[in-house]
Amino acid sequence: MARSPSPQIPLKFAGPGVMRWEELPAALRERVRELLAALLRQAAARARPAEVDDDE
Repeated sequence: MARSPSPQIPLKFAGPGVMRWEELPAALRERVRELLAALLRQAAARARPAEVDDDE
């Protein structure tokens, strides 16, 4: 079954009053990196197929 094309949504670029990643305090950036890494590890673990016992 063919998928229908998803609608194209234009990207909105941040204005001059928006804080950029580089402008965040280093401690906050590091904490966000840690949390994202943990989420990615959890997602990868869930995506792995269940291990099958091999008695051979």
